[in-house]
Amino acid sequence: MTPRQVRSFVEGASVERIREVLDLMQKVKKRVPPSELPQHEVAFLLDLRDHEAFFRELADARLQK
Repeated sequence: MTPRQVRSFVEGASVERIREVLDLMQKVKKRVPPSELPQHEVAFLLDLRDHEAFFRELADARLQK
């Protein structure tokens, strides 16, 4: 995932979806086994992890609107 794709995702996602992704990212950080995460989200989260700080910055700005 590129920074441009991250920006596009955040701009197009609902606030609920952004919160859901942030929650799932926290679970990944806490080392929740992948088997306990929604299977359709694992690849997305792993791809997003490369730009986690950028995603969080954009997500925080979007959630504060």
